[in-house]
Amino acid sequence: MVGCGRCARVAAVVVGCWSVGWAPAALSARPTIEAERVDFVVGNAYFVLLHEIAHMVINEFDLPVLGNEEEAADTLAATTLVRLDALTGDREFRFTRMLLMAADANRILWNRGIEMQAGDRAYWANHPLSAQRATRIACLVYGSDIETFVGLPEALDMPFFRAGWCEEEYALAERARVWVRENVDHPRLLRKGGDIGVAYDEPSDDDQAFIKTRLEAEGILENTAQYVADNFRMPGDVTFMAMSCDSPNAYWDGEERRVILCYEILAAFYDLGAEQKVQALEEKLRTIAAGA
Repeated sequence: MVGCGRCARVAAVVVGCWSVGWAPAALSARPTIEAERVDFVVGNAYFVLLHEIAHMVINEFDLPVLGNEEEAADTLAATTLVRLDALTGDREFRFTRMLLMAADANRILWNRGIEMQAGDRAYWANHPLSAQRATRIACLVYGSDIETFVGLPEALDMPFFRAGWCEEEYALAERARVWVRENVDHPRLLRKGGDIGVAYDEPSDDDQAFIKTRLEAEGILENTAQYVADNFRMPGDVTFMAMSCDSPNAYWDGEERRVILCYEILAAFYDLGAEQKVQALEEKLRTIAAGA
């Protein structure tokens, strides 16, 4: 979904304890259509930020990476969100739903045919095709607990041959996450790390001004910055910054030491949210939650 701009290298994330209040509304709340679109934006924004934090961590701590760096970022960001439901004991699967929102955003992009319009350039891109990203994320959700999520492959139209590999795919991703957890500089060490800050650039128009107001109200950058402060001793200061860009984007700027979230990408997520199918999975997830 996200173009990486000047992203440095690839990707891993350490799991910390996030408040359940960061997640979408509870399944029992049955939000309005507008609230569902806002949830879709918020869920995708957190996934994107975790993806960019992954690039930052690999760059800053010089971690070894095998395979495609963008796919590694998706994989380890996804593993982080899966673990958050387990760590918080949230049987509403609110963090898992963020992952399904990220998968759905990529599904919508694929169906719109934007990549196909780019011709061969799409196949040379660093990112896997959006259809592949959607499938990978969905497979990690299912593979994280095939007994709990037994009905998800059918609900997601996942082919049987792929579903059969998801548990193994998740196990490999979880092994990578644990390795990072055990080897990356962590707050338990006494050495003082860099400061983690948040900044908002001036929006370029009224629509972006509205997005900035909502972004501040949701506290997305603040929550994510706190996550980094709680889990890493960064070698230098880092700023999480919202700003106007030339296109829908997010990226880790290693030279300026900033994680950039563009106002344009949030507007793009809101647009995609009109076609989301995540809410169609709600009854299935309610059934799972009721049986937990």
